Amino acid sequence: MTKFSWSRRGTGSVVMISSMPLKLLRNSWWSSRLHKVGLLSRWWKSKRWCPRAFLLNRPLEGTFVLLRVPRSSPRRLANPLPLHVLSVAIHLAGGERCPQGPLQYTLRLQRRLRTTRYPMNKQSHFLQLLILVSVTILLSGCTGYFAYQEGLDLDEEGRFGESTTKFYEAVKKDPENLEYRIHLQKSREMAAYEAIKEAEQLEADGRLQEALDAYDRAYSFDPTQDVARLKHVEIQRLIDWQQMVNEGEQLFRERKIAQARQLVSQVLNTAPDFEPALELSKRVSAVHRTMVAGQELALSSSEPITLKFKKTDIKDAFSVISRLSGITFIYDEDIRSKSFTVFLEQATFAQALELLLRLNQLEMKVLNAKTILIYPNTRDKKKQYEDQLVQIFYLSNIDAKKAVNLLRTMLTLRKVYVHEELNALVVRDTPVAINLARQMLEAADRADSEVVFELELLSVSASDEMEFGPELSQYGGQIGIVNSAGELISDTLNTTVGEAITGNLINSFNGLEGFYTLPNASFEMKKAANDTELLANPRVRVKNMEKAKVHIGTREPVITVTTTGTDQVSENVQYVDVGIKLDVEPDIQLDGTIVTKVSLEVSEGTAVDYPGINSVPLRITTTNASTVLTLKDGEQTIIGGLLRKSKKEGKTGLPFLSDIPLIGWFVSKNSDKDVKEEILLSITPHIVRKINLPSIELASIWSGGEEDLKDGPNFGSFAERFVDESEQPSIPAETRPQPSIPRAEPQEEEQLPAEESLVEALTDPAEPQIESIIDEALPEVRPEEVEEVPSEVMSGEQPGDLPEESLVVPTELPAVPQPAEPSSELAADQPEPVVEPTELPTTAPPAESPAEQVVDQAEPVEEIALPPLEIPAAATQPKLFFNGSTLVNLDETFTLTADVSEVEGLYSAPMFVTYNPEVIEFVGAEEGALLGRDGVSTIFTVSPNPSRGQLIVGYKQGVEGSGVSGSGELFQLQFKAIKAGNAKVVFERVNLRDAVGTRIDAQTETFDLEVR
Repeated sequence: MTKFSWSRRGTGSVVMISSMPLKLLRNSWWSSRLHKVGLLSRWWKSKRWCPRAFLLNRPLEGTFVLLRVPRSSPRRLANPLPLHVLSVAIHLAGGERCPQGPLQYTLRLQRRLRTTRYPMNKQSHFLQLLILVSVTILLSGCTGYFAYQEGLDLDEEGRFGESTTKFYEAVKKDPENLEYRIHLQKSREMAAYEAIKEAEQLEADGRLQEALDAYDRAYSFDPTQDVARLKHVEIQRLIDWQQMVNEGEQLFRERKIAQARQLVSQVLNTAPDFEPALELSKRVSAVHRTMVAGQELALSSSEPITLKFKKTDIKDAFSVISRLSGITFIYDEDIRSKSFTVFLEQATFAQALELLLRLNQLEMKVLNAKTILIYPNTRDKKKQYEDQLVQIFYLSNIDAKKAVNLLRTMLTLRKVYVHEELNALVVRDTPVAINLARQMLEAADRADSEVVFELELLSVSASDEMEFGPELSQYGGQIGIVNSAGELISDTLNTTVGEAITGNLINSFNGLEGFYTLPNASFEMKKAANDTELLANPRVRVKNMEKAKVHIGTREPVITVTTTGTDQVSENVQYVDVGIKLDVEPDIQLDGTIVTKVSLEVSEGTAVDYPGINSVPLRITTTNASTVLTLKDGEQTIIGGLLRKSKKEGKTGLPFLSDIPLIGWFVSKNSDKDVKEEILLSITPHIVRKINLPSIELASIWSGGEEDLKDGPNFGSFAERFVDESEQPSIPAETRPQPSIPRAEPQEEEQLPAEESLVEALTDPAEPQIESIIDEALPEVRPEEVEEVPSEVMSGEQPGDLPEESLVVPTELPAVPQPAEPSSELAADQPEPVVEPTELPTTAPPAESPAEQVVDQAEPVEEIALPPLEIPAAATQPKLFFNGSTLVNLDETFTLTADVSEVEGLYSAPMFVTYNPEVIEFVGAEEGALLGRDGVSTIFTVSPNPSRGQLIVGYKQGVEGSGVSGSGELFQLQFKAIKAGNAKVVFERVNLRDAVGTRIDAQTETFDLEVR
């Protein structure tokens, strides 16, 4: 009887290490055995020993297994196992010896035998050692089996994410096992599909952050799922766009118009349909700016301009615009005096400038914000003044040679070089042409779609064959005459001529004998039934408009024999594909459907025995099917009915006798053969990469005129931004909305042009809040107090001797006096002096503000002080930070509390938390009390990724929640210090939102800690 005990110097049993899970040992037969001998109880109770160091490196992956010793030897012997042998066994199983010493806590092998009948020799020691090492190696080789079995169970339950983890553990422990690797790949693909479905549902529900996390999980499961990556990028863009719009709102409230306009432009360039950006763009566009040739000009006045020139010299017209805007114009020496006529009302500076340039065949070059160069629109002058830019375009998907043809056809570029090694283009042209080429290549250089086909082919064949009855060797007999030597009489005759013919003929009839032959018969009884089932389940990934070929079978040799005239024989061997051949060619449409061309061939080669041929020819039986079908993403279709059925009946026997009932069965052979074959093909496409179509703004490119390339439309300052027919037109950047002021009667608007000018001067679009203040400051204007304005002034036409001051409304009118500078509305017949642009001041002299003039002339009001524009103070931004100890000891478990302060209406708080996995290890997480205040139900999840050092935290209120305000604890994270050093715990992708989905911006703080 083998006795087990645990002792430092006593007797023991055979103990070895394996990777059997510890939970299996606790509930197994060995556990009861160990408890009986007291080994397991001592192992748990004693604190002096170090079972973990002795048993295994990783506590959850190893345990011990007992070898039962035969009780055949009754002799008591004490033969301890050598220490180095035991150490080898432990090392093979993944364990290590105790560090306290080799003899103090090391098990020894000893057999206790009752009698001394059979002594133990050296051979027994060797056998014992061999068994120990063999079982150790065997069990250590099965380390990943249990994880693999758990993964299979999880797969059957549809928990593919968890099964992927188990299969990964199995592959990690046994990397050479092909079965583990195949199941890991399949589980990863299924887990990715499940995560994509979940993400699509979350996206449809408007839960973008959770959908983003789900797409992230899908891509981490299967990096080949390009759909998950594209959707992740798309949703992240939506979140980023919303954040940029929020930043633009804040900048607009702070009156930082330029920065706000830049942010809105960035969003609209990539997402022209983004509603929050469009709303902010309308408000930002109300603040006037002037952009010419891509540069912003510093105008001294942004008032609308009315031009009425009749036979006016071009330089005089530019002089007038220079005085109105404060912009200096410099002329090229080749500009000649030329008269023209134009009438333009309520136009911006950009519109007036473009109109004058176009009507007079001129071009411009902006030198700085206050100076513009004017030159003739000729080829030589363009070469003289236009800049040349060299740009290198690196292409990813479109071939560089095809891109050259595209640019030369559409933009007539001449200086283009193709860099075939890098698939790049080097272009030298004007900045406008370079920008157009960039837009075209950006819209055309797109990755094509890809699809994965899940193919299942089932080929079933059944045959039933029966043969019954006698079979003769030959159905016929022979009768003839032979001589005494057994030779046929015909063989004894020869062709000798002359007299010998008669002698030979007479001699050949001597000793003749007759003969006859009968066929041999064999009785056959044969019954054969064959069932064949062929299943193929390939997965093939193919690019759009490309053909994928799948062949499952063999290549059979076909020998061709050639005989020449000199009796020389040559053989030529060719190989033919036999088996299953499948060709698939997809055409992925933009709506997600796949037009698929399918060609299927199932063939089988059978050897045929032809007499007189040394080689064995093949008879190839084929079944073909070709079709074109349209499938949706994930839609399964079955191509069936490829059925071939044959029936063959035969009867061979003696004439007449085989037709007699009953007797015919014994003198004839009957054969029946039935063959049935059927083929089923199942096709399921999954689009794994979709073409990333450019936005409408990127795909629609303005290119100017036929001979004049422009980065925009002709007369672009007059045109609105291009929008699709389904879109609502937005406010153009150059169009300033005309503010209005309430009036008593509509007819007063015609009688009070000065009041209209006053309103236009007082109303600044950049400060719309002042309008109500000015309304109160203006005195009441009565119709009887208004002096009638001469019709000449109202019509804009004056006689030649009418002084310029007559354009000003009389001072009795309660309105602001006109400044000393010329009016923006000039008479067409009144000649204007020629003013040299270089002598003009760059800015107009400052005039008295309209508000002050109103105060000075309005007698009922003694003094009105307009209060400064008050910008409301920005609300205190919430803060998100960690609380905890910044100094921890090695192997210590510590807790960090994630707190938020001064938050308003917090409903959900999803985020990422990253840490250094080499220094600290994540242990667990607990929910805080902030969102669960007042008994509201909450949802709290944490998904750790130890290899990346990343936690995906999901925390929100239930459906009855409406958000909480204030400060409090969000959640707690427990970590363990595993290595000395410094570590950081950082908040990432924080997406705090209220109950209606509005994002709450919060400041985050990084938590630094030290492990010593």
